[in-house]
Amino acid sequence: MTSSVKGPGGPGGIVQPPIDTPDRAQGSTKSSFREALSEARASAAGAAAPMDPVARALADGTIDPAGAVNALVERAIENGRAQGLTPAGIEALRAHLLTALENDPALAALVRDLESSKA
Repeated sequence: MTSSVKGPGGPGGIVQPPIDTPDRAQGSTKSSFREALSEARASAAGAAAPMDPVARALADGTIDPAGAVNALVERAIENGRAQGLTPAGIEALRAHLLTALENDPALAALVRDLESSKA
């Protein structure tokens, strides 16, 4: 029994392009990834995106990192589905969120990064 599958270079096989393709041989005009990333960051920095009020207060020094965390927890409670909770339920949710920020390794690392960046 013979197979119709052929190896590279045979009928239906993959042929590798020559190493000296025109882009490589003449020096590509495309920028490197690092240059493209720098350009993207520069254009993003130039765009006047509105800054989050909590981030702005933190950058201005009007609140500390702990205050920023508390403000974000309060925002989550006010804007989330907690509106239908009883006052006791809201307090339980607040305590749960603060506990998660302290005990969850990923969230705690984010809070530590925030604190170390403002130190």
